[in-house]
Amino acid sequence: QLLLSVEQVIPVKEAEDYMISVAKKNKEDKEDQSQRSSVHRQRKEFWGELLDKINQTENNRFQNISPSKDQWLQSSAGVGGISYTFGVSKTYARVEFTLARPKAKENKFFFDELYKQKELIEESFGYPLEWERLDGKKMARVKYEKKDVNFYDKDDWPAMIDFLVGFMPKMEKAFSAHLKKAAQKFKT
Repeated sequence: QLLLSVEQVIPVKEAEDYMISVAKKNKEDKEDQSQRSSVHRQRKEFWGELLDKINQTENNRFQNISPSKDQWLQSSAGVGGISYTFGVSKTYARVEFTLARPKAKENKFFFDELYKQKELIEESFGYPLEWERLDGKKMARVKYEKKDVNFYDKDDWPAMIDFLVGFMPKMEKAFSAHLKKAAQKFKT
């Protein structure tokens, strides 16, 4: 017969430390989950307010879009994998023309074709845009941002929503005809 003391198998001090660290991790995980849930609710509320406002305009691109828990909201630009995107964070509000097709070379093709029309697109938009080819990544984008606003500060929401609702139609107008031409060229 072999008799073992529990202390020989799992020393009491180490077992206690382990149990404390597991309990602490569980508590942190619950707090993280609660924070994420709160942020997700806040984003859905923000996107709901934005959609209410943009859907009162002549713009119907976001008519069938629902509020999201993500920090972006997008609608198809009429070509698969290419979209008009709203984005928000603690430092900006953004309208974006997003190229996220399955293949990087397709995104770069569309980006390069549109970049050839940069001057016309920016003239139509009314302001200089940030063109990000993002070499080394699959996607590419063209964006226009309002800085120094914070999604987490509800007092900034009206200015952010006004910016986004005001500039998305300009983004669509600036890109739509050029995107159609690039899509036709892509098919050939």
